[in-house]
Amino acid sequence: MTITTKSGDKGKTQLFGGKKIKKSSNTIGLIGKIDKLQAIMGIVKNQIKDRPLNQKINDLQKQLYYIMSELAGSGKIEKVMLSRWIEEIERSEQKMEKKIILKKNFYLPGINNQEVWLNYLRTEVRSCERLVCVYSEKRKEAKKLIPYFNRLSDYFFVLSQFFLK
Repeated sequence: MTITTKSGDKGKTQLFGGKKIKKSSNTIGLIGKIDKLQAIMGIVKNQIKDRPLNQKINDLQKQLYYIMSELAGSGKIEKVMLSRWIEEIERSEQKMEKKIILKKNFYLPGINNQEVWLNYLRTEVRSCERLVCVYSEKRKEAKKLIPYFNRLSDYFFVLSQFFLK
């Protein structure tokens, strides 16, 4: 088996169900941005040596796979599943907030490796959230993803604050 198929050499790719679309489409752009986000999460896992936190990030990476497949037309994410993910993120954030004192003022990221990578990740999540907002203007079914990315950026902000102590 080879990974090179040359099927994308003309600037098109295939979605679930066989539909071909341009690689320059908003759908593929958003999927690519989320793919980047998932890779940055891998970098963050390598910076954090806390096993439960790494498992949480691993779970979030798996959720992003589902979201990418949903955007590619799989129809795999039900509203109940997405609601459960959002609730899990909120619980994790609230649990973390009990362990820290949130800064009330802006600060410049760069205190340590964990904090700076988590802030970078947070900004990439925000970027994905903005793209989902734009994307959902034409694809109404994507609106359900906006709260997920909003909570995810909050979670990574709080987690970055945890590493300031």
